Amino acid sequence: MALGPRIGQGKTAEVFIWEQNKIIKLFRSRSFDPLLEAEWKLSRTVRELQLAVPDVYGIETVDGKRGIVYERVDGPTLTLRLTQKPWQLKGLARQMASLHAVLGRQSGEGLPPQKELLEYNISHAPQLSQEEKDAVIRYLRGLPDGKQACHGDFHPDNILLSPQGPVVIDWTTGSCGQPAADAARTELILNYAALPPAMPKPVRTVLTLLRKALLREYLKSYMAHSGCTREELRQWMLPLAAARLIEGVSGEEERQLLRLVREQLAERK
Repeated sequence: MALGPRIGQGKTAEVFIWEQNKIIKLFRSRSFDPLLEAEWKLSRTVRELQLAVPDVYGIETVDGKRGIVYERVDGPTLTLRLTQKPWQLKGLARQMASLHAVLGRQSGEGLPPQKELLEYNISHAPQLSQEEKDAVIRYLRGLPDGKQACHGDFHPDNILLSPQGPVVIDWTTGSCGQPAADAARTELILNYAALPPAMPKPVRTVLTLLRKALLREYLKSYMAHSGCTREELRQWMLPLAAARLIEGVSGEEERQLLRLVREQLAERK
């Protein structure tokens, strides 16, 4: 079957319309086959857990490239809705927090262990010395375990506001673990993730302000819905910041994450 219009793209894959009510995430080369296989397995596991996620149908090959076929979910991302209707910020933040809290009460059975994924990323962060990696990993191992479903990258761009309700996409970092860590990861992203450098400066300024306000409302609402405390979130910042360093961060975000890691390690000596 011929590809429809391209509707999205990233470093490893492009997303195209595929048949009626479907899309295909087509990986850019066969070198990404291990990533595709891992995502295919993870997507089926997440779907079986009855979470608010797109359906997944199969793997197809197009012009020598392989891709995963998903249900097409119509609706804007939460980020787009926020930029179009900033006066809805509080309601959107509360919706996001409620969705995340509900997700964190679901079983994560069958998903990869959260701490193992974090430990792998920390051990491969090129910006950290071996001594720093060892210290962060020792601290991580002492944090509480969990058995709930965790997304691993829960932020407004990964929430689609469909007519039937919000849907959470991009479960490539899904795991079985501690919901407080998942919420802390959301805080880390909204606080530090760099915006695209090509974005016009006025837009960057407005979006930065909106993101900070969204984070404040999200945290307040998430703690109310989940019963999680501020300290339970804060205790995950050190390993999460160290683990994010493997994700191709650079510039100011990289400097801020390194500062956070080293300040927290110094406090614990």
